[in-house]
Amino acid sequence: MKAAKDAVNRAESWIFRNGRPLEAALWNALFKKECGDSVVKILSLYQNEDGGFGNALEPDSWNPESSPYTTLYAIKILQSIKEARSGNPVDEGIYRYIKSQKDFNPQSGWSFTIKSNSNHPCAPWWIYSAKENKIQGIGLTAEFCSHILTNHTSDPELFETAYRLAVVLLAKLKSQTGFGEMGIAGYVTLLETCRKTGLLSEEKHEGLFRILSNLILESIEPDVGKWGGYVIRPSKYVSSPDSPFYPLCKELMETELDYLIRTQTGEGVWPITWTWMENTAKYPTQFAVSERWWTAITAIEKIRLLANFGRLEVN
Repeated sequence: MKAAKDAVNRAESWIFRNGRPLEAALWNALFKKECGDSVVKILSLYQNEDGGFGNALEPDSWNPESSPYTTLYAIKILQSIKEARSGNPVDEGIYRYIKSQKDFNPQSGWSFTIKSNSNHPCAPWWIYSAKENKIQGIGLTAEFCSHILTNHTSDPELFETAYRLAVVLLAKLKSQTGFGEMGIAGYVTLLETCRKTGLLSEEKHEGLFRILSNLILESIEPDVGKWGGYVIRPSKYVSSPDSPFYPLCKELMETELDYLIRTQTGEGVWPITWTWMENTAKYPTQFAVSERWWTAITAIEKIRLLANFGRLEVN
């Protein structure tokens, strides 16, 4: 089963009508083979003087101040476009922000939430909580470590910080349960980084891979009937057939691809599966805007997923 070309065209139209200029530029870079410079330029508008990102770049948090998570969101956008090489001003600002160790704890890493989030419209999970940071910061820190270990090898001090934290995180993988919303996905990224960079022996990698494989299988919701809600699907961990964990959940991944094609709306998009819960009534206008932005972002993510698996009609 493949998604019809007209369904993809409808998604494009919806994104250009309802998404931000950022999503339109990202669509053009990913699917129209346009230069990613427009994405970088628009992304820079969300960047603060300290090099970090805020300003509702992540649509569920309208805090204008820089935060680690929103900065990671920008990093992932840059990673998605091949033209965005390191050395551009946006990337240099990100390096400056990371180097400053703002909202960073030497023992545990980067904070998932920051105190100023609570002063602005946001989803309730972005309200500052020191308790939640201990768990939710695991995946965030794993992602930051992966970024540093891959891109900042020329800074010995920063590299050593990331390597030390990575060792601590990988030890936790063997000794505790409960890794927060993005913890397991963060470990997927970190483990692959350690494999590519040779920071782990083959034996240690294999052992951690087995542990992570079990955690992935335990976290995925196998009941397709529940996929209309906020649950974890295989695509949380698998983005292409080249993903190391694709063989682990191949059958269910193919089922998800079929599901996406069946559930694409007549407008070419997919409804988001979450709300701001109690904050939806508190910030109705902001959530309505956020919902539209997320629908555009989600459409790009799902069309890209289908493309990666050869599930789009080409004619």
